[in-house]
Amino acid sequence: MTLRMPVAAFFCLFLAACATAPGKPAAPAVTAVSANDQLYAVAWQQDAVEYEATARSVYVGARRALAPVVQWQQALSAPDEEARAAGANQIGAWNAMPMAERLGNDEGQPLAIILDADETALDNSPYQARRIDVDGLYEPESWSAWVSERRARAVPGSVEFTQWAAGAGIAVFYVTNRSAADGAATADNLRALGFPLPEGGERLLLLDDARGFGSDKISRRRLVDRDHRVIGLFGDNLGDFLGGVKTDNPTRKRRAATYRDWWGSRWFMLPNPMYGSWVDAATKYCDGAEKDDARACMRRNLRRQ
Repeated sequence: MTLRMPVAAFFCLFLAACATAPGKPAAPAVTAVSANDQLYAVAWQQDAVEYEATARSVYVGARRALAPVVQWQQALSAPDEEARAAGANQIGAWNAMPMAERLGNDEGQPLAIILDADETALDNSPYQARRIDVDGLYEPESWSAWVSERRARAVPGSVEFTQWAAGAGIAVFYVTNRSAADGAATADNLRALGFPLPEGGERLLLLDDARGFGSDKISRRRLVDRDHRVIGLFGDNLGDFLGGVKTDNPTRKRRAATYRDWWGSRWFMLPNPMYGSWVDAATKYCDGAEKDDARACMRRNLRRQ
């Protein structure tokens, strides 16, 4: 992750915001508040039927949106020339890569989807609950200890969807900011839950592995795009879809507006009320006494009409 900062309990119910996967955190721009501020958010993710319904809705909707793309791809190999032409016309320029990142070499490429891991495929709310118990924030040591347990549960609907995708001939890639040191445990956890993940590291793209990947996921998306037509992106943070999101909220909203019609068709966002880069964005330009008080900064910025 890029930033892991708790949220005021009253604020967490407001959002369907998203986060980068945990990894090596940058120093927070503002002073964090008590981990117990995450109580409502963690409880909602663990126990609310509303959370499960939301997550499952995302994945069910993704299957409905992408199933026709699979059919178009299959039509490219049809014996009938007219069917092949129709398939080529329909699949056309369909690609979920951000336009500035796209290589444009889709013709004849196999299909792929890219998923973030944490809070997209893997539910790490028990780790957040443990930090509440000790009134502590994210720390690399306790995070790696949690990962090594290999006990994260699957986000509702994620296993069924990825199994469908793999069965339909779609390559499933996991682009996560978990560190390379946590790679073996992450792979074990994913496989134990039933996620399609072949042996070898080509489908699990971690932070700071031997290829030198940074926390921005652009280079890893491009690596997948080099040999595949990427038809869907899945995440819980804007950085799972676009680069350059470590900025203020107005800029993030302008950048995302270009792709507003892609949500639910090529881009699929999972809810994460617990942490995320949106927190830093919400407090990026606070000054005065609020510069070191994230809670006060957020209160001031709440809409009241």
